[in-house]
Amino acid sequence: MPFSSASKFLDVSPTSIVAPYDEVTVVSQRSLNALLKKAFDETPALHKVSFKAPPAGEDDDDFSGCKVIFDAPKVELQISTENRIAVLLLNIKGGSLQYLKVSGRQVSEETANVPAFTIALDVNLVVQQVPFTSLPGNIRTRFASSKDLTISKTFIDLKVASFARLRKSLTTLYGVVQDLTQTTMLTTYLEQYLKLLADNEKKFVFNYFATAPSSTAARAVYPLLSVTPTGNAVLQNLPANNSTEHTKTGEESLLAFLEMTEDGVMPRTQLPTADSNWAAGIDTRVENPVVVISKSKFLEKSIISKLTDINKRSTWIIDKAIVEATIAPPEVNYALAGHLGWQDAKESDLAWVPMSFENVPVDARVKVGGTGAWYHFKHADYRTSQSKMIYEVSQRATTENFIFVPEGIRAAGKTQIFVFGSTLVDFNTRRDFSSSSGWARNQWSTQIIFDSSKPEEPITVTTEDTVCGKTTMQTDDDEFGAKIIAPAKEQLERFEFSLRDLGTRLRRALQADWPFFIPVRGGPYYVDRAFFGKGLDFICEMKPHDA
Repeated sequence: MPFSSASKFLDVSPTSIVAPYDEVTVVSQRSLNALLKKAFDETPALHKVSFKAPPAGEDDDDFSGCKVIFDAPKVELQISTENRIAVLLLNIKGGSLQYLKVSGRQVSEETANVPAFTIALDVNLVVQQVPFTSLPGNIRTRFASSKDLTISKTFIDLKVASFARLRKSLTTLYGVVQDLTQTTMLTTYLEQYLKLLADNEKKFVFNYFATAPSSTAARAVYPLLSVTPTGNAVLQNLPANNSTEHTKTGEESLLAFLEMTEDGVMPRTQLPTADSNWAAGIDTRVENPVVVISKSKFLEKSIISKLTDINKRSTWIIDKAIVEATIAPPEVNYALAGHLGWQDAKESDLAWVPMSFENVPVDARVKVGGTGAWYHFKHADYRTSQSKMIYEVSQRATTENFIFVPEGIRAAGKTQIFVFGSTLVDFNTRRDFSSSSGWARNQWSTQIIFDSSKPEEPITVTTEDTVCGKTTMQTDDDEFGAKIIAPAKEQLERFEFSLRDLGTRLRRALQADWPFFIPVRGGPYYVDRAFFGKGLDFICEMKPHDA
């Protein structure tokens, strides 16, 4: 009886690091602060500010005031709090303060230098949908139609920033300024600076991100539905890589956009932060975003599920293995026949199944190198027939195919998915102590290559349009070979499959600009490096084109 590998091997594939989400885009705290600095540098009105409004109740005071020189604000992500909470750090480089000092009945005019200090305020990170017509011109021009995508922006809600949400543990004002009158005056003036920041809130948008309204809306526009985010994103703060403390913050801490594709329901859970190496392999020191597409959606849905046709085409189906012999008249008739292609196979029959390294045959292991994961397909069939006399014939067919997915990126800057296999058909006849035997075999191999070797250029995806393989045969009986083995060899020689359609979809998706995460300034993002991580998630490191 034939059997498929699906019934033999258990799921031993590693677990996705972004499960239960389909896609996660992460930006480092370093990146957010770089964006804040750029926005600050482009807004001179925020650099040096003079405050002359008198404190409440002292309308006759024309002396009091404050001149403050500011450095760029920063944001610090908070891990063990609400998922959208961050700390806004207002950094004061220095300045001068003039105020009236009351001592008994005496009022004196005082001047004090303002030292460098930091004010820390709890703020909310906000995701807000933006009408297409309200998008900045440089963002709007990147889309052919307002119907293709829904655009949202991520920003700090500066309109509700207030000293009422002061984070004292990160505020240094009260440690460097001891005079209570001075600290009161400074906080009063800085409240006005918060209003000035709020007036410039549009300049402090971190990024825009796009989702398709639905899979139906995306179907005609985007080549890989399984990696096209649908619905809204959920934000989550994640600790820095290699952090030994779940609450540790730092420039490598991450802001994660958690998304689903193909109209998937948003989970009611967050990514676990207990494993601080959840994004192992991602360089969080860079300022650009990293997109992590889950194993199930990219590798299995967009690639491996598209390779089942190989299994269908390469499987040898036994049609006949029969023998009949008579004494009078003395006659032997036998038939050994089969055909290539499992036409009536069910989808489950053709599935690729994860395979543990221990179960991978040695001759398959030596074809590839490095650490990675294996997928496997096997179909084996055997038939034999024996007459009432001492005649016997048999036919054995084995199709065995492999996929090897490497972990990480090779020194040459390439990630190569290896796909290879073979179909072997054995034929035998036996009479008394004599026999005839032979076999025919087709062996083939191909690769899907993601090439990140060229700096400052999008990755390239390479596939073979047509894969055929090499067919060989062997027999110990020329007549038997001509009658049985050669026809089988001819069928195996006709085996071929194409990766043209798969290659086209992958190139359209990965070599084009990435439309789902949009920088505020500069050109659109493209995929600069791509590889498979420890959980077989597809990790795409982005870079922006020049403006």
